Amino acid sequence: MSLRGRIRNWMVSQEQDYELTRVVENQLDVFESDHHKLIADCEAAERAFEAGAPGRDEARYVDYAELIKHGRDLLDRTRGRYAVTLEGEQRERYLGIFHEAVLKRLSRFAQEIELPS
Repeated sequence: MSLRGRIRNWMVSQEQDYELTRVVENQLDVFESDHHKLIADCEAAERAFEAGAPGRDEARYVDYAELIKHGRDLLDRTRGRYAVTLEGEQRERYLGIFHEAVLKRLSRFAQEIELPS
């Protein structure tokens, strides 16, 4: 492939990544807006667990873990609904961009989000 062809392919790839990044950022904006109470509840549960008196740690952790699992499930659904519309390399790039964005913006939900195979 010529240098011109490689540059063109690189530019197309960068443009597609930019578009996918915009999609993901919009998805996470909507998630944060629609689920602001869940996010606030997670923050409160985490503070309660950290500041809690001994003896109730397990119950507080279970409460926190359930909230986190619910958030992860919601993010998995958000990601999955869009991912099924993509194929091949574009799908893989979208999944990576989504995961990285969740790590940055909603890290408490990111640890165990499973990447589909």
